[in-house]
Amino acid sequence: MKRFFTAPKIRGKGVGKMLLRSIAKFARELKYDEMRLDTSANLVAAIKVYENVGFEQYARDCDSLRPEIIFYKLDLR
Repeated sequence: MKRFFTAPKIRGKGVGKMLLRSIAKFARELKYDEMRLDTSANLVAAIKVYENVGFEQYARDCDSLRPEIIFYKLDLR
């Protein structure tokens, strides 16, 4: 998943969580095993949403990115 965000005026209303769950459902229907994303450590509200939906942080798998980037994945099986 790349470039996911919601407009500031609708943040905090559950729209992001609903969209994430819908994307995950669609990915399951397409037989994906997992979803992955990366985000900046300073996007605390977004990280809360990701974790609330079930995303778990995993170890960095490349060295070329900025150190403040963290990685998340969601098991779809």
